[in-house]
Amino acid sequence: MPVSANFIRILERVQPGLREVFSALWDEIVQQRMATKDEFNELKEIVSDISENLKGLAEAQRRTEEREIEKLAKGLESLSREVGELAHMVEYQLEDEAVKALLELLKRDYIEIAPGKYIEVNRW
Repeated sequence: MPVSANFIRILERVQPGLREVFSALWDEIVQQRMATKDEFNELKEIVSDISENLKGLAEAQRRTEEREIEKLAKGLESLSREVGELAHMVEYQLEDEAVKALLELLKRDYIEIAPGKYIEVNRW
C-alpha cells in the first residue's frame, strides 16, 4: 500500500523514536492488509472451485435423470404391450365362455344345434 506524500511530510516532523514506531506500525498495517487480501483471494478461488464442482454435479444429476426417465419409458412401453396381450387373452377366454353359455341358453329356450355343427358368433 503506497504512502501519501502528506503522510511522509507529517512523519518527518515527528521525533526519530516516534517516527520509528509509526513506521513499524505502518509496516504492520500493510502486512495485515496484505494477508487479508491474500486470504480473500484464496477464498475467491475456493468459491470458484466449489462453483465448478456444483456445475459438474448438476450435469451428472441431469444425465442420471435422463437415463432413469428413458428406463421408465421403456418399462412403460413393455408394460403397455404386456397388458394389451393380457387383455386379448382375457377377451378370447370370455368369448369362449360366452359361446358355451350361449349354447346352454339356446338349449334352455328349446333351440338345439345339431351335433358336430358349429355356429358363428360375431360380437359388435
